[in-house]
Amino acid sequence: MNAINNSYYRISYRDCVNTMAKLVCVKCGEEVDVPVHCGKEMHQEGDQLVCWMGRACGHQDVPQHCGAHMEVKS
Repeated sequence: MNAINNSYYRISYRDCVNTMAKLVCVKCGEEVDVPVHCGKEMHQEGDQLVCWMGRACGHQDVPQHCGAHMEVKS
């Protein structure tokens, strides 16, 4: 896909692609996609992943890898 160019903005296809946040192992670097709930990525609150609609809608423990909690990387 070609870039859009004019005097107001310059957008490439790469800018329009929705990139998923990743959960990353702090020990080995393994990456997995952040879970989705209600159509959007969950966000981290402490040691929980929480739905964007709130904890009452959906939550889960942050996964572990290599014996440690993974961290969210945007």
